[in-house]
Amino acid sequence: MLLMGCAVQAQLHDSISVTKNTYYQNSYSELEVNPLFSSGLKLNNFTQTQVDYQTKQLNFKRVQTAEKINNYRFSSRGVYNYDSKTRVFGSFDFVKQEEEGLGFNFSSQRTEDQMVLAPNYFYAPKKGNWDNQYYNIKGGFAYTFDNNISIGAVINYKNGKNYRKIDPRPQITQHKIGGVGFIGYKFRNHSLVLNGGLERERETSDITYVDKYQNAPVYEETYTKFSTGYGRILFNPSYTKYLQQGLDKKSGIGYQYQDKKQLFNVSYAYSHYLNDFYVKDGNSEVFFDSKNIAYKYRILSHEVVGSYKYDGEQLDFKADLGFKTSQTDNFSVIENGQNYRGTTDQLTFNAGVIKNRGDKTLYAIEMGAVYSENKFIDLLAYTNKSVNYLDVHASVNADVLHNAKNKINIKLGLSNYVALKENLIFSSTTSNTTFADRVIFQDHAFDVTTKMAASAHVNYDVKLNKNKNLRLFADYQTLMATGHQYETYYKDLNTKVNQNINFGIAIIY
Repeated sequence: MLLMGCAVQAQLHDSISVTKNTYYQNSYSELEVNPLFSSGLKLNNFTQTQVDYQTKQLNFKRVQTAEKINNYRFSSRGVYNYDSKTRVFGSFDFVKQEEEGLGFNFSSQRTEDQMVLAPNYFYAPKKGNWDNQYYNIKGGFAYTFDNNISIGAVINYKNGKNYRKIDPRPQITQHKIGGVGFIGYKFRNHSLVLNGGLERERETSDITYVDKYQNAPVYEETYTKFSTGYGRILFNPSYTKYLQQGLDKKSGIGYQYQDKKQLFNVSYAYSHYLNDFYVKDGNSEVFFDSKNIAYKYRILSHEVVGSYKYDGEQLDFKADLGFKTSQTDNFSVIENGQNYRGTTDQLTFNAGVIKNRGDKTLYAIEMGAVYSENKFIDLLAYTNKSVNYLDVHASVNADVLHNAKNKINIKLGLSNYVALKENLIFSSTTSNTTFADRVIFQDHAFDVTTKMAASAHVNYDVKLNKNKNLRLFADYQTLMATGHQYETYYKDLNTKVNQNINFGIAIIY
């Protein structure tokens, strides 16, 4: 019912259409984060089912990310209000992905959106192509009792498979399942919400060779090595099969104030994540047993977010301010000590305003900024990397055509990234500095370089009947280097402009 959108009609006086404009899309994201905070928002019932294709040409990038990515996606999501007390929501995503030219990485992670990979993974320098598949099912509900007590939950299941098509040939299978429960109490215009949850993931990996002779030290490009920490490279015989198991414990508290026109909330969230990395035992067997744990990777995070919304007759306004601090540590059980630490402190601000005339958007303006301080230290290699950066972004969109049957919305956006402070120290404990020369220094060159992104998005909506719309959409994004700071660390960094093209079709009903 959640995914296929069975005929459930709204019985509320609805005021917010999530699919009307990209300005309102975060209303659905907030519903997945805390359904009780969103229970007071009057959201229209909807189901949106779409297929789309995305291609990325990534020239200017970090090393452990593919040079080209093709994504084929089918997705569906929806919100359904059964009555004034009950709301359910859900989504389903399937992605078939093709990656080209990925080296130094045999893990399921990529550095496209993160500065460094989490420690403990195998790699070989040689670039190769990957075939990947991902499934994600997510859903939840919110219900309010007559005594103003409310409950809610969000359940999430992910499944993935990654396979590289040339020697060395990693194959990775991922499973993740978890949920968060919520309980709240409302007194007049005030609400208090508590939450807690668990998420467990398992990852099974192995690496094979068709030509086994390529896995020898003499063949530097195809010889499988193990990275623990950031820059410390070891030989690890468990590449033929290794396991990872993680558990994320979450808790939080939030306060909300709401009247007829305004909504304000502030929340605190805590997360404790621990990942165990399992290797072969004395009999060359690998299984989930504490005696096989070689490394423990832990992430502790604290996050505080405050947001404000104003709902006017023709003008809506929103703003949010957030701070998140996290610390990542890697512990070597074998050596009985810690070998890596990473810290991130991040401050975010976003604001937006939209003016509507009936169903037409006259304009929507959104802007924001991210200030982030990042530090990564390999305690044994020795690598010490730090980057403080500011990323500022803004966008504007409007309906340039609007009549009873058709609507065209155009959105334009810009963002600018600048490193305010940076440092990189590398002191090798071995004569082989291949990883540092070809990964650490190149990635740092990318991270310290001033860059600009531009985007253009078009939605063309056709009304099929009273409750059903057809949407054709296209999106184009670029990323370019606007500074030359990379020359300090890697003069030959590829700074050719990145291109990201996405287009598809959706049914909204």
